[in-house]
Amino acid sequence: MKVFGYLFCLFSLAAPLHADTIYSNLGPSGALYQPDTYGLVAGWFTDFTVSAPFSVSENTSGSLDALLPIFALSTGTAPNGADSNNFPAFNLTLTSGSTVLWHADALFPPWILNDGFTRFHACCGLYSVEIAGVQLQAGQPYLLTASPYTFDTTDAWYLNAQGQPGLEIQTPEPSPLFLLLPVFLAVLCIARLAPTHREAV
Repeated sequence: MKVFGYLFCLFSLAAPLHADTIYSNLGPSGALYQPDTYGLVAGWFTDFTVSAPFSVSENTSGSLDALLPIFALSTGTAPNGADSNNFPAFNLTLTSGSTVLWHADALFPPWILNDGFTRFHACCGLYSVEIAGVQLQAGQPYLLTASPYTFDTTDAWYLNAQGQPGLEIQTPEPSPLFLLLPVFLAVLCIARLAPTHREAV
């Protein structure tokens, strides 16, 4: 029976503990999205919104990480790239049909400067947003929509090679303490299964 006990201990060490990508329209590697083609998320005289349709490859429950190539556009020269004419916050909404599953206000993406290209040129960066408390069904259509937070918001959601807003959905990585759990369980198993030796009196 101890053999099966040792096998269980080893299995606990081999359990997968990493983030899984359950949807992505980015790629190929090295060119995750078009560096100078984007949809505007802006207030101006009317709201410009950008939506990314997607479906996941497996059922989910709990938190997810959404990775988006979205940036605040700046023509400013401040050290951090900020532009006083742009309040960069945007809202993000997850829907299934007409049902709102999740919503977040005032998300602040990183700045991107006009570097001399005819359009703002981005490469490779992704902005991560945690989507908490949702249950998604594999194969069902969903929509993630970015909208301006205020009238003077000007952000850009960059498009993939097929002209769709770039998006990747992942299950979150476990915390460092959780990563140590299999090691702790394996050590505890082996300690309990190991034979004890007593000295004769």
